[in-house]
Amino acid sequence: MDLRGKTAEVIYDEERLRILDRLRRIAIEILEGLKECGIEGYAYGSIARGDVDKESDVDIAIIHDIPTNILRLCIERKWRIYRGEIIMATPTRTPVLYLYLDIEGRISVSKHLWKPSTTEYEFYKFGGMASLDQLLLGQRVPGVNKRLRLIIPTERGHIERDVIGHEAEVARILGISVETVAERVRVLTRRDKLGRTGVFFKAIFDGDSPIEEVIRGICKSRAGMKIAKIFEEHSLC
Repeated sequence: MDLRGKTAEVIYDEERLRILDRLRRIAIEILEGLKECGIEGYAYGSIARGDVDKESDVDIAIIHDIPTNILRLCIERKWRIYRGEIIMATPTRTPVLYLYLDIEGRISVSKHLWKPSTTEYEFYKFGGMASLDQLLLGQRVPGVNKRLRLIIPTERGHIERDVIGHEAEVARILGISVETVAERVRVLTRRDKLGRTGVFFKAIFDGDSPIEEVIRGICKSRAGMKIAKIFEEHSLC
């Protein structure tokens, strides 16, 4: 159903509630495991908002700085890392490390390789970000989906509202800047028109590969001299 230009209430059926419960149980297990290591993580996206479907992922973000080797050791106490990625969306964005904990790539733990900008941090809140405590309490949070619809949780499901044309209100509800909302609108609108246009840099590596060695390889790559220079400026090389 095309809901653009409308405000609509969505009532969750039993199937959606079962999916949400299953995905949140996975997220809770990961977040509790990270907490045992003193690492604070958050679930973000549809499992934080609640508007999940059969294709929804479990996305976990580490907001605070933590050495990659410590993060890896913590995860591998209970989970297998199947593969990893380092993605830099644009030359000015902070590269993000993704570690995938299932063979399909549907469960991931991510962290920025250096301190993210305020806007990059607010990207998580834009999509909806929930803490371990909130998940344990069954709480859902507002956020914006990929169709640029603001999702506001209700007892029976959620309310959907347009984001475009209401950027200031969305920013107020989510507790983020209007600039961040406008940036995400630009990116997602462009993606909707042109399709996925790729990223500035992407490195894929096997789950058994030490992350530090992957980064050293990036630093030594002649083909990626521009990337190496950026990494060097942030003391990764």
